Formats: sequence, structure tokens, C-alpha cells
Amino acid sequence: MTSLAHRVLSSSANMLIIRLTQRSLGLISTLVLARLLTPADFGLVAIVAIVVQFFDIVATSGSTQYIIQKADLHDDDLNTAWTIDLLMKGGLQLILIAAAPTVADYYDKPELQMALWIASCSLPISALLNPGLTLLKKQLDYRRILRLSIIQKLLSFTVVMTVVLIEPSFWALIIGDLVSSAAFTLGSYLIHQFRPRLSLSQIRTQWNFSQWMLLKSVFGYTRSHIDTLLVSRSFGVAEVGKYHMVKHLTSIPATDIISPAIEPLLSAFSLSKKHQPDALPQQVRIALLVILFLIMPLCVFIWHYPAPIIDTLLGSQWTSAYGVLSALSLLLFAFSLNQLFESYCISQGRVKQVFGYDVASMICVVGVLFFFPGDSLNEFALHRGLLGAATALGFFLYINHSLRLGIVRLISLTVPIVLGCLVAVWLSALVDSRMHTFSLVHLVYLTAVFFPAYLVTAVILYALFYRTNNDVRRVQAFVAPAVSHCIRGLRCWLTRHG
Repeated sequence: MTSLAHRVLSSSANMLIIRLTQRSLGLISTLVLARLLTPADFGLVAIVAIVVQFFDIVATSGSTQYIIQKADLHDDDLNTAWTIDLLMKGGLQLILIAAAPTVADYYDKPELQMALWIASCSLPISALLNPGLTLLKKQLDYRRILRLSIIQKLLSFTVVMTVVLIEPSFWALIIGDLVSSAAFTLGSYLIHQFRPRLSLSQIRTQWNFSQWMLLKSVFGYTRSHIDTLLVSRSFGVAEVGKYHMVKHLTSIPATDIISPAIEPLLSAFSLSKKHQPDALPQQVRIALLVILFLIMPLCVFIWHYPAPIIDTLLGSQWTSAYGVLSALSLLLFAFSLNQLFESYCISQGRVKQVFGYDVASMICVVGVLFFFPGDSLNEFALHRGLLGAATALGFFLYINHSLRLGIVRLISLTVPIVLGCLVAVWLSALVDSRMHTFSLVHLVYLTAVFFPAYLVTAVILYALFYRTNNDVRRVQAFVAPAVSHCIRGLRCWLTRHG
């Protein structure tokens, strides 16, 4: 299991590098686009993205999760998964093309029709993706995926920047997404030798698993994005753009830090189920502790300091979204926990339970936001954030009932995290009260005070009061070698350049 832990950490590190590279380029793109495009442009892009991604989710057969969790895998399994994706996404592209005029008429935006037609081409392109990439993930081999993902993002970034500088419009983002899909699909055949062929020989076996994954994906996606559609019902297209952009900013840590770290856990939990089922409660508890250690200070920082974040990243035309960003920091907390809980359930074959959670939470979100949207976009965002936190708590209670994680133990383990956040807020508030400068410097100063203060406080508390705790010692055993390696590397660099 030591080897497994090493492979999980290595895979998580590679996934984190992928996400950080992609997000670094994405943030640069956001800095430029937010100043060249209007919130209404982003509103149109949000509508296109939500509609196309919904059809993509409907066409997703759960092939990746099926292949990863299957113990005995054959070429027929891969070929069947590839064929199902191809047939479903090709068929749904035709439906989307037919539905595009209706969507454009509903929003009274004729330009949406052509945008949806062009964007729908990403469906068959992504369906052609080589299933060999899933084999690499199953084997916890992310190095080749890392290189391909970086090339994909660089190419997409170059195209988006070129188009938007020539003609600033929402078309830059749509064209960039198409180029990104095509580059990743073509590259998947270069980094893995597997060559799929049409086959439906294992469709019954796969469908028994995938039908619940499909329903889970549809309801999960709808639950995640129904709030944006409800914004369009209660407010204007420009408000949709503000809400979508701010929600995207809020989700960055969850998608680019937590998600890469969690993805390899699906394989790790599956292996533990087979070889060491008694170790699962501690594995999930440790993963939950690490996620809370990373995500809680981010949520607190975003809640307290939305103004310098928005002013730095988006510019002056987005100042009315301060309250939205603050409220949606609660969603960052909920999304991160949900990703871990879903990974655990899927690894144990409990897809029905995940589907049930998605249905229940979606009904809760839709019911509250439909009847109580609030008088402003800020109130709407606060309602959505509170709903996300409440449903995540419900999911946690179910996981605790299943695994007996120990609520009292978890609360005890999170005390240093909470106290670290309080100390960081107090110290950064002292700096904030003395800051009278432009947004970038303001944000840098706050970041330089808040996060080191949090880290030092939490680490000292763990070292003083939790040195004999088995969970903390396991985390330390994982982290210590990586820290030592970084220190040795820094010393070597200083020796060569000193």
C-alpha cells in the first residue's frame, strides 16, 4: 500500500500541474477578455456553454468510471465504451442543432442560433477521444496526459487571444473551445497506442453500470448549473454573465486544486475496497482533512476580500459583483466536499446513492431558488451558497453513517484549521486597514499576510497538540518526503547559482 500511496501522490501531483498550467493560462485569458468583452457577451457564452455541456453530459455513458472501476478489463470493454459515446454524442448533436432556434427565440438573441450550431461540433469531436487515456488513468500514469493537456491549453489560449484581439466578441471563446477539443482528441492517439473500433459486444454489461452514471451526471450537472438558468429567468443576460463569470472564478480552486488531487483517489479507493476494506474509513477521513485544510482558508479569504479579487482579475465594469463572489465562496466549500464523497461512492459501486443525492439536492436548489430568488443578484447568490453548504452537509452525514468516520474526531482535527483562519483574518485585517493602493498590490499584500499566517498557525497547532494522532501522522508521512525533496532541490539550485 506504500507503493499505492506513492502512485496516488505522484498522480495527484501530475494532475495538479495540469490544472495549474491550464488555469494560469486561463487566468491570463480572463484578465484580457474581461476588459475587452462585456458582461452581456459572457452571458451569451454562458448560455451556449450550459446548453452544449448539458447535451455532452446526456451523451456521456460513464465509460471512464466504468473502465477504472472494472477489475478485469478487455479490449471489447474499451471498444464498446467508445462506440456508445460516439453514437450518443453524434445523435445528440443533431438534436441540439434542431433545438438551437428555439433556444435563441427564448432568450430573444438571434446570434445564439449560429453559436449553438458551431459549438455543437465539440460533441462528436470529444466522442472520438482515444479510450487509451482512460487506461493511463486506471494505471495512475498521468505524465503523458500532463504533456498533452499543456499543449492543448497553449494552443487554445493562442487561438482565443488571436481572435479576440482581431475582433472582440464572444466568438473567440467558442472557437477556442473547439480548437481545445480537437487538439486533445488528436493528441490522445499520439500518446497511446490503443486504436478503438466499433463494437457493442459489452453494451449490456456496461449499461447496467452506466445507466446510473448517466442519470447521476444529468442530474448532477443540472443541479450545478440550474442556478445560472434561473438567473436568466429572474434577471437579464448581463446578470447571467456576471453570475457565470464569478461562479467560474469561485470554482477554480475546486476544479484545479481539489479535483486533480481527488481523481486518483477513485482508483485508490477501488483498490482498498478489494485488498484492505478496513482501511477505507481512515483513507476517507484523511482525504477529508486534507481538503478542509486546503479549501477552508480559500473560502474565508474569498468571503472577506471579494473587492481586490474582482478588481484585479476582471476590472472596473464588474464591481457590482462583489457580493456575488463573497456569497459563492460557500459553493467552493460544498463542491470540494461533494467531489470527495462522490469519488468514494462510485469506487464502492454506490452510483444509485450518488444519483439519489443529486436528485434530492437539485429539487432542493430548484425549489428554493425558483420561489425565493431574492430581490437582487447578491441575494440570489447568497441563497445558492447556503443551499450548497446545507446539501453537502447532508451528503457528509450519509457518508459518516456508511463509514463511521467519527464526527467528534473530525471536529477535533479541524480545530487548528478554524483557529488558523481566525488568526489569518485578524492579521490581514490589520494590513487591510492601512492599504490605500491599487487592486493588484492590495491583493498581493493580503495574500502574503493571510495564507502564511494561516499555514504557520495551523501547522504549529498540529505539531503541538496532535503529534500522536494517527491520522495526522499518516498525513505527515506522505508530506514529509515531498517537502524534503523540494528542500534538497532548492539547496542544489542555490549551490549551482550561489
